Amino acid sequence: MACSAISIDRRAHMELAWKRQQEEEAALAALASLAAENKSKNNSNSNSSVDADDDDIDAFSARRRLLSCPPGTVSDLRNVAHLDALAAAAAPAVLAVAFYSRSCGICKETLAAWSDAAAEFGASASGIIFLKHDCRDAFDEATDLCRLYRVRAVPSLLFFAGGAAVSRVTLADARVVAPLPGGKDGINRRRRMRAALQELIFRETPSARR
Repeated sequence: MACSAISIDRRAHMELAWKRQQEEEAALAALASLAAENKSKNNSNSNSSVDADDDDIDAFSARRRLLSCPPGTVSDLRNVAHLDALAAAAAPAVLAVAFYSRSCGICKETLAAWSDAAAEFGASASGIIFLKHDCRDAFDEATDLCRLYRVRAVPSLLFFAGGAAVSRVTLADARVVAPLPGGKDGINRRRRMRAALQELIFRETPSARR
């Protein structure tokens, strides 16, 4: 059997990589600008005793859209640099990150329930931003985020506040928190998972009870 040669356009590959790097740098620069603006705003708010109102809620929602994390949705978290920039720009919001793998079956159910939780809590003024991160990169290696935070089992949930990981939850923890009875069909499993994540979110981020 004859084998045809594989042609690789190295120039096109390099141009694509360069374009992605420029887009990444531009996105990080925009987040840095928002972080500086957010820090200034938080400092000015700390000098006043005005309670949060509807204007604050609208401002928070608008800022989230600028962060490319629209309320009620689950956004992709790319790498460590993205996490650091996002944490600074979104402060004092809590970043709730679901670590998953494309080859993990239960991860699909977890992400579906994670989307439900984002729609329920992320659209409010709870101060929670829902994110997801694929633990394998383009070369099927562990990403820098997974190596840094030692995520070895998926799905795993990490909660970040002030740029630091304050809590880590695995699927086993979720099953213990909400051991609800249910059938073997996907709908009941999804409801059970959603209830478990709801309890975990309430436990890890009390602001979600608003």
